[in-house]
Parts: sequence; structure tokens; C-alpha cells
Amino acid sequence: MLAGPTVHHGDHFDVKTFAVEGLVRVPGPPPRRSGERERDMHYVVITRSDSTPDSDLGHYLANVGATMEPYGGRLLAFDVPQRLEGAGGFTKTAVLEFPTGEAARGWYSSAAYQEIAAWRIATMGGQVDINLVSGVPA
Repeated sequence: MLAGPTVHHGDHFDVKTFAVEGLVRVPGPPPRRSGERERDMHYVVITRSDSTPDSDLGHYLANVGATMEPYGGRLLAFDVPQRLEGAGGFTKTAVLEFPTGEAARGWYSSAAYQEIAAWRIATMGGQVDINLVSGVPA
């Protein structure tokens, strides 16, 4: 049961702060402990897309993994999302993990990934939403 959003700073809505059946999400990344560094954290890239023909998806997935390896990235989850809240619209969701934020940003801007991303845009089309979530303790 949604306990209701917490509103901060006037009309600004902090979507990271709400309680769902006893589980509480706090705003932003958890505070770092003394001595904790970036390498002690996990960094997650969440990719959502709304138009991905399955025939082209196999080619994309077969090639994108190799672009992540040099940066220590790995695929944690890939599936059709089960919408719990919101308008939806995305038909595929992928969750990738990287050892550092620098590694995640390096992967995204690498020539190898940008080549497969350009292929994805030209071949599969659709809207894509890619976000980096940082600072999750390891």
C-alpha cells in the first residue's frame, strides 16, 4: 500500500521517498561510511526501451555484452517490465552493473558501445531511456 509521497522544497516531488508495505526508500544514495570509496560501491545502469523487435534484439544483446567487459560491466536483469505504478510505455528493461561510476560512464561513451548504440538507433528505433544510479553500497 502506498503511504503517500513525501514532498520536499515546496512543490518539488521527491520520487525516491515513499513507503510501500513496510519497505522504505530514502532519497538519494545511502550516506558513505567513513573510509568508503567509489570502488566500494556498485553502480547500476537502467535501460528502458519502447520498441525493440525481437529479431533485432538478439543481435544487439549478442554484441553489447562484449562492450561492457572491458569496464567490468555485467547484465543483471533483462525482461519485459511488470508495471506496478505509472503510465508505462516501455516494453523492455535492462539492468546493468558496473564497479564504478567512471567505468559505467566510460562504457557508455566508448567507441565500441556507441557503434552498437548507433546500430540500435538505426535498426530498432523507438524511445530509449538510459540512467546511471550511483552509490549503492557493495
